[in-house]
Amino acid sequence: MIANTLEKPDASEFLLKVFQIFEGKNFDFTKKVIDKDYNGGLRQIVYYSYLEGLGFVYFRFNFKMTSTGWILANFSFKDETDELFPKGFTER
Repeated sequence: MIANTLEKPDASEFLLKVFQIFEGKNFDFTKKVIDKDYNGGLRQIVYYSYLEGLGFVYFRFNFKMTSTGWILANFSFKDETDELFPKGFTER
């Protein structure tokens, strides 16, 4: 679904491999921590999660507005233990 939303269906196999890290893990806590809108044209949303057996993980969704509505332009995730947010992860 993410690959199709990014309009990169050929990335589905790669994304499946990447997401295997979460297989069997329990999402102990998840909360939206950033939801920043840039004048109705750009938007960044960041979720923070704690996963038992894995640690602290951040999920970032960057959206861009088109004539048909919001398009998911980029999705990424990173882990971080020392800082509040992963370096360079927000508002790039």
